Amino acid sequence: AGAYGLYRLDGHGRRILRANVDESRLARSCSGVVWMLGPGSFDHLLVALQHHQQHGGARHCWLVMEEQNEAVSTAYKGVLQKATELGLATLFHPHYLQRLDTRASYEAIATLLEREIGEEKLEPGQVVCDITSGTKPLTAGMVLASLASNSPIEYVETDRDDQGKPIPKTAR
Repeated sequence: AGAYGLYRLDGHGRRILRANVDESRLARSCSGVVWMLGPGSFDHLLVALQHHQQHGGARHCWLVMEEQNEAVSTAYKGVLQKATELGLATLFHPHYLQRLDTRASYEAIATLLEREIGEEKLEPGQVVCDITSGTKPLTAGMVLASLASNSPIEYVETDRDDQGKPIPKTAR
């Protein structure tokens, strides 16, 4: 119901969605990455940025995050420091959420993909929305906004042991 409501809010009428999912290959390099930054680990973000930068991308990264959250602010500072240590030439753009729900996420990402990336002379197809992090409602909003703008979506996978538990520090 929430997804349908957001779809109707978009106001563009009827849409046909075609998705090409190929899990056997790495995501193509994109000039920009949109990432939900939370208070936890950001190792997967660094893996994604390194992948995109190896192939000429990741010039920009929009970090969508909760405003006035000390743990998130600490993670943001950590991302900037680690990116510098790794030699990543990425320009980070913080983008703050007023609420942590699907609608707020959808509206923030849609605005970002419609306006902010244009300020950097990019098109939605050149900016990948990474759904690796974030809560389910925030990720749902990101997916809906990405699909509405024809932006690619990626996910950074973690290797798992025989019991299905994540193996630390093995993002790919």
